[in-house]
Amino acid sequence: YLIQVGSFKERTEAEQQKANLALLGIESHIEKASIGDAQWYRVYIGPEKDRRRVETILARLEENEVKALVKMVPD
Repeated sequence: YLIQVGSFKERTEAEQQKANLALLGIESHIEKASIGDAQWYRVYIGPEKDRRRVETILARLEENEVKALVKMVPD
């Protein structure tokens, strides 16, 4: 599983989200995505293989009012 916790047009915004997550004790990374001519910076947690771990992370995010999207990724 891959947990997306933001998609931003500005890298600085993505870096800020990553820093906020670090303050919660959650490690994340940023990936750049091209959509048409636009560049987006997406903040992800994972990948995580254990569904229970994903649920724990999602609960922590919800407690801190961070919206998240879970994506299944192949091994």
